[in-house]
Amino acid sequence: MRGLSLNFVATQSFGRVEFYIDRQSKTINEAIYDDILLQRDLIEDNFGQALEWQRLEAKRACCIKYEIAGDVFDREQWPQLIESLSDYMSRLERALEKILKRINDKIKSGQFTSTEDNIKAGDDESLVE
Repeated sequence: MRGLSLNFVATQSFGRVEFYIDRQSKTINEAIYDDILLQRDLIEDNFGQALEWQRLEAKRACCIKYEIAGDVFDREQWPQLIESLSDYMSRLERALEKILKRINDKIKSGQFTSTEDNIKAGDDESLVE
């Protein structure tokens, strides 16, 4: 689904999995985020740990993420980082799966449209990129 993505992020101090919401409209991004936030307890229960929820008031996008300490530039850490982040991404994807299908249906039916965004219902082919 355009503007909704599952991402891996790796730096010298952490690795992260995230669900990033950026559909070109702050209003719609926040509406989608708020809709997902209503299911926070269920999502975190299914993920197995608390997630960091960021509405990112000063930015257009919103983000739900989980970080672990690690240095991607240290090759000795690669096996553990790859294993851990792969596991966390699988868990995040499973925790969001049913909710994202519902969000996709709402987008297609026009429930998250505004004149500012001009999203056309049915514009998206896949659930996440």
